[in-house]
Amino acid sequence: MTDIILESITKSYDSGSRLFRRRKFSQIWALQDIDLKVSSGEFVCIVGPSGCGKSTLLKIIAGLEKPTSGEIQRPENIAMVFQSAGLLPWLTVEENVSLPLKMKGLSAKEARKQADFYLHLVGLQKFLQKLPRELSGGQRQRVGIARALSVKPDVLLLDEPFASLDTITVDDLHADLLEIWSQFKPTVIMVSHSIEEAISLSDRVIVMTENTIKKSIPIIFSRPRQVSQVGFVVAVTKIKDLIR
Repeated sequence: MTDIILESITKSYDSGSRLFRRRKFSQIWALQDIDLKVSSGEFVCIVGPSGCGKSTLLKIIAGLEKPTSGEIQRPENIAMVFQSAGLLPWLTVEENVSLPLKMKGLSAKEARKQADFYLHLVGLQKFLQKLPRELSGGQRQRVGIARALSVKPDVLLLDEPFASLDTITVDDLHADLLEIWSQFKPTVIMVSHSIEEAISLSDRVIVMTENTIKKSIPIIFSRPRQVSQVGFVVAVTKIKDLIR
């Protein structure tokens, strides 16, 4: 595995409006002058106000969008989990996870074997033949995580994967995610709308405002972390002050 390195990344879009039958263009900046290094095996969370470019940055790291300018170095084997698990509704849980493995050339038998392993890892071994509509929101996200892990990624990207779930489910998924990360040590970059979630999970919190990175804050106290810890409270206050 290699580090992820972004140098002078910018992303802009043209916004056009008709004025006297002539189109006048202006640039909308989604990202400006992003410099970021994420070390191999590091767990990083990105926080910031809505519209500051968090998801755009994640998509550029994933290769789903191209930057307008700048250079990026990243491993090739990247998997991504979105807020919606994006499961195919006509396929079973097992089939949803085994599909990308078959597309990579594995036999149906080997794909099922690997799918079952990762579904067991996320606690869904009893749901292999269920359809997505038969699962809870948390269970569907577990399937999405299992599918991402099944391709053995060097980098796991997560775009607010727990935003729509209840607190108890989120707490369980946090514990599962940290256990998986500690076992397999992929590089994890996660966009979160929750400062507390970011501090609980990550080695480092990247704070974004106004389409750029404002500060990188190491979270140096050990896991598991409690919101009542002095270090936790200090980190929350510091990040909120940066975002305001």
